[in-house]
Amino acid sequence: MQNQNDAAVRTPVLDRETWMSAGKLIQVYGPQALTRAAREVEYCSNHGDAAAETAWKRVTSAIVLLTSTEGQLPN
Repeated sequence: MQNQNDAAVRTPVLDRETWMSAGKLIQVYGPQALTRAAREVEYCSNHGDAAAETAWKRVTSAIVLLTSTEGQLPN
């Protein structure tokens, strides 16, 4: 029998693909990476794609965490 803790261990909030996506957006878009990710969240929300919206929200969170840790992005 599974419990909630098992599910939490299997589905981390920010997985490897999320961090890689955030890093790639930062590389490509620089200081505009957060804006780009926010646009994707809005697009998915407007088109009713809940799974993609959740994924983009995770990428947005990862960008915030990476940029707050690393400091200001270069232009």
